[in-house]
Amino acid sequence: MKSIEERVNFYTAPALRAKKEVKVDWFNLNEYKTKDIHKAIIGRGFFVLVYKEKGKIKFFNEQVLNYEGNQGKQRLAPDQKGIPVRERYVDSLLNFMRRHGIRFSKIPILCGDVRSADLVPVAFAKTRASGKDSTYSLLRVMNQNRHWGKLAKITRPSAIDISKFSGKKNYVIWRGGTTGKPVGTGSRLELVQRWFGVSKYINVGFSRIIRLAKRAESDKLKALEGEALDICRRYVKGSKSTESLKKYKYIISVEGNDKDSGLNWKLQSNSVVFMPKPKITSWLMEELLVPNVHYIQLKDDFSDLEEKFEWCQGNQGECKQIIRNAQEHMFQFGDINREIEIQKQVIQNTLNLIK
Repeated sequence: MKSIEERVNFYTAPALRAKKEVKVDWFNLNEYKTKDIHKAIIGRGFFVLVYKEKGKIKFFNEQVLNYEGNQGKQRLAPDQKGIPVRERYVDSLLNFMRRHGIRFSKIPILCGDVRSADLVPVAFAKTRASGKDSTYSLLRVMNQNRHWGKLAKITRPSAIDISKFSGKKNYVIWRGGTTGKPVGTGSRLELVQRWFGVSKYINVGFSRIIRLAKRAESDKLKALEGEALDICRRYVKGSKSTESLKKYKYIISVEGNDKDSGLNWKLQSNSVVFMPKPKITSWLMEELLVPNVHYIQLKDDFSDLEEKFEWCQGNQGECKQIIRNAQEHMFQFGDINREIEIQKQVIQNTLNLIK
């Protein structure tokens, strides 16, 4: 388990940890002040600046705050249907700061999915690209229900019956929407195309089609996504509940627009997680997960999936240890008062930089 100090340091923007201040001409960030809000979201989030003027709270780029997500309510994931960006990101952060007496003059926020290069000099975000160059500080409170709401009570692995693993189905399972990059290495389509119907022990398929073209930044990307989705329709198998997925010994995790929103509960389950090395990190600290210690690492193109399945089938004791290690990682997020204290320190450290 990481100490409070270690976690605060991890979540604070890596590129800014050694700096004393960051000076920004906030109101000239014209790239983010756009009427076409769809163009501001793919992989980099909606930028919103919350600031105070004569004691009143105001917003820069305010038009994004009531955006409800991809093509309206019908296209949103069930746990966030109809909940505007403002409530999931901005209001949740402001309410947290009010409850804990944190004062501010400016709060730069990236709402939504973030996986690209850092285009804002400093901001709070739900996710960021792994590595040392990010200027984003991570918070749990942003879109918290989607990523943390499905977790059971987090207990020490010693209190969990690891033997439940033995009675599960000897299959590899994956279900998910058609999010993320349309094609190429590491895409969800690549996983499904490579393994759909190939082995009776590998059960992969899309749960539903999610159309993202209105958010695309170019006609070329729209066309590419359209072609990919036409292919994806061949591989739709329908949704499975979280509890249904937990009945399988091996669960695949694949990043979408940013992190896999189900990775939190997958690591807590009594199943082994299969996934490529994460490229996105969040409050979960994905980049600190150790391959073949906390999860079974797959190649980025998923070509070794069957080989890794066969290894696990022959090494059940090692699989149980991987499950225990993953649950040990998850245990550190279970003390809500500790989580609050860490977030308070991350917020204050980041606000102290902003000029």
